[in-house]
Amino acid sequence: MKPLFVLALFLSVAPALADGGVTVPLPRIPPLSTGEQEHLLMQLVTANVVGENCAGYSLTPEEFALVTGSADLVARSLGLWDSDAYDDRFYRPAFAMLDKPQTCDREGPRIRPLINRLIAWGGSLTPQP
Repeated sequence: MKPLFVLALFLSVAPALADGGVTVPLPRIPPLSTGEQEHLLMQLVTANVVGENCAGYSLTPEEFALVTGSADLVARSLGLWDSDAYDDRFYRPAFAMLDKPQTCDREGPRIRPLINRLIAWGGSLTPQP
């Protein structure tokens, strides 16, 4: 099987459960190169970190479930099964951005377009039973 086909199968629609018990449908992420997946994962992790730490950009439970569930899909497709490697490559740099005063104002407005892209790919903010 071709790697991008396998990736497309792997990144199929599945529900995500956020802390607090909200489950939402996840997107069907289209086939992406490794570099594009890494870029998307950094965007998702940054949205999570900014949404949880910057006033005015808080994520709803449904948005949190969509963003973190999608990030988990991409991380798995990149083979990031080890949480230390995931943290080192993506979460530590995202948290380090919070040390810069412009981060919230720069990254916060990027969250909604990212969520809209996940919705366009089939994700949803509608809670599932």
